[in-house]
Amino acid sequence: MFGPEPLVKRICGVLYPSQDEKYFEWALNEIEKIWGKSDLISEPVPFDRTDYYYDISPSLTRKFICTPNLIQAGGLVEWKYATHELEEISKNLFNKDRKSVV
Repeated sequence: MFGPEPLVKRICGVLYPSQDEKYFEWALNEIEKIWGKSDLISEPVPFDRTDYYYDISPSLTRKFICTPNLIQAGGLVEWKYATHELEEISKNLFNKDRKSVV
């Protein structure tokens, strides 16, 4: 019918308060528990084009994490559920006001 699912590289963007790298380290550790050791982590990029996430922190940084291997794209929904769960966990761990850092 539609042919085989395409193979893709899984990439996850992580927003975290610029003043404290511990938030990124926590997210990286949790993502690697789920999908395996990352094979590429971007340089930090200031996230300053919008104030939409100001409630997390007035100064945010974003890094991208790339996980190893090409995988079938059909798992996208499950990947989103997994990252959403990490967002919820981060609210409970790091923020008394329940703001996520992932």
